[in-house]
Amino acid sequence: MSIRGRTLLGAVLLFVGLLVATGGSIKHSTGVVWFGFAMAAPGPLLIFLAFRDMMAEIGDAGRRAEEAMRREISGKNSPPPKPPT
Repeated sequence: MSIRGRTLLGAVLLFVGLLVATGGSIKHSTGVVWFGFAMAAPGPLLIFLAFRDMMAEIGDAGRRAEEAMRREISGKNSPPPKPPT
């Protein structure tokens, strides 16, 4: 699943679970409240995992760019080609 998909699924689980828990507390139903919390629990975990993967991708892109710049700088410049005579 993509980072975007994991983040979206985590947010939906978190907020729908909290809404179900709130509705259960209004109706004074303990079972619904626990179901809402159980449904909301994986949400922050999925969001955290997506955030971690996103940071890793950003770090990898930065490292690749830095390596490319170093290769470009350290590469010996060849002399310009001589015009044909």
